[in-house]
Amino acid sequence: MSLSDVDDADITSATITISSGHVLSEDVLAFTDANGISGSWNSETGVLTLSGSATKAQYEAALETVTYQNTNTDDPNNGSRTVSWVVNDGITNSSAITSTISVSDVNDAPILAGAGGTLSFTEGGSAAVIANGVSLSDVSLSDVDDADITSATITISSGHVLSEDVLAFTDATGISGSWNSETGVLTLSGSATKAQYEAALETVTYQNTNTDDPNNGSRTVSWVVNDGIANSSAITSTISVRAVNDAPILAGAGGTLSFTEGGSAAVIDSAVSLSDVDDANIASATITISSGHVSSEDVLAFTDTSEITGSWNSDTGELTLSGSATKAQYEAALETVTYQNTNTDDPNNGSRTVSWVVNDGIANSSAITSTISVRDVNDAPILAGAGGTLSFTEGGSAAVIDSAVSLSDVDDANIASATITISSGHVLSEDVLAFTDPSGISGSWDSQTGELTLSGSATKAQYEAALETVTYQNTNTDDPNNGSRTVSWVVNDGIANSSAITSTISVRDVNDAPILAGAGGTLSFTEGGSAAVIDSAVSLSDVDDADIASATITISSGHVLSEDVLAFTDTSDITDHGIARQEN
Repeated sequence: MSLSDVDDADITSATITISSGHVLSEDVLAFTDANGISGSWNSETGVLTLSGSATKAQYEAALETVTYQNTNTDDPNNGSRTVSWVVNDGITNSSAITSTISVSDVNDAPILAGAGGTLSFTEGGSAAVIANGVSLSDVSLSDVDDADITSATITISSGHVLSEDVLAFTDATGISGSWNSETGVLTLSGSATKAQYEAALETVTYQNTNTDDPNNGSRTVSWVVNDGIANSSAITSTISVRAVNDAPILAGAGGTLSFTEGGSAAVIDSAVSLSDVDDANIASATITISSGHVSSEDVLAFTDTSEITGSWNSDTGELTLSGSATKAQYEAALETVTYQNTNTDDPNNGSRTVSWVVNDGIANSSAITSTISVRDVNDAPILAGAGGTLSFTEGGSAAVIDSAVSLSDVDDANIASATITISSGHVLSEDVLAFTDPSGISGSWDSQTGELTLSGSATKAQYEAALETVTYQNTNTDDPNNGSRTVSWVVNDGIANSSAITSTISVRDVNDAPILAGAGGTLSFTEGGSAAVIDSAVSLSDVDDADIASATITISSGHVLSEDVLAFTDTSDITDHGIARQEN
């Protein structure tokens, strides 16, 4: 710009006016005071006034420093401005000259705000919205092209685990989403209004698909939108992933242990398996007889290892294993747990349900169960109290053999039968065992075998009473066999015989007097006659003696001592004082 005045050395003022296209809210003309020249800007009129007398050269230099600025840094009016320049020499204005200002708007990247929060995601949870407070604005849009957003990226920019993390978006309002698990980027595409994109961003969700043991490191999510030309600056949200302890899992049980009364301790289940997706160790276990427990009989046992110890509570029916050890060590321990029933007489034969539970230090597993069936073995009844001796005298009445017999049976209330046998010394022609039927018990004597059989179900007390009434009699009243008899007693509970107990019978024979018969005749003796046999028809018997020791022949009536003489001629066996054999 140049300034001249043929008849003045100084200029007194100047105006620089935006004479066309002025936007008062945006346009600013400015001048830095110098050389006595000061400037004043009127935004209403669009006029910058310079005042103060100064040389033409100084005013020329001043005009060349006048500046224009547009204060709308977001979306300025991009129409042209005409600037008119006028100077005054104190009397007259110069003719105006003009300059032009063209305003070019620059695309402003969209701006995202409102994120920065933290989504707390819990293992196993449903997909959750990451940020519902995102706001979006674009400060440089003044036409239809700048009213829309064309795309957005939501990126797990830190901590991404490709096997677990999923960002998702439900397509809407012309915006579609595409998830790349390798890069951790969810891309939204499709031109839509800022409001529509803002709503879309606020529905983006995160989910972790590892429901067992997710990586619990934090994830940083970066949000960027694009207006078709420029990306916004990224804003970030945080996702914290909280792993939930997964309870351990037991499996493989469900079998039945068949335990027989009197048996040794037996492993309950050797097929138990144990897993825990998020723990290497197990802290404890309980093995409980949860149904059918009999505190006086049942015992669960475990042999302690260096890591795991066991404690049995008979009242609750619970075996507790404690001590931190690996899953493999606990699995092996569970497979060695044994059951035993200490009632070797008459155990309760109801089934037992065994519940298995392990604990990882935080949570119990679900219980699995096994079954124990207890089979009782019939215990034979027991007889006692015999062992005495019955002394039976020839010709005596039937006598009770033993009144001190006792009978017990730990697992039966009734006895089915009994045998009382002359097991040694039996004389079938003489011996008789007898019993008077009471209480539904009947007796049968077999003389050939020497066995008295009692039959008919009755209580133990009734059979005990019956046994104590069994009698012995010897029917040989002349010369019974006087050898001892052994009597064996056995009872049966319907399944098993008792062991035999024995009593003894001693038979004492009584001496039977010899018997003379056949006499009764009359000897007619004539005076002066020779000695004559008195009776030749005498007979002699003795049921229990083979020999006779002596005999007396007595004139028991009418004896005349000076006349009567009885005489006998000695033999080799019999003399006046000898012993002679019986002769019939």
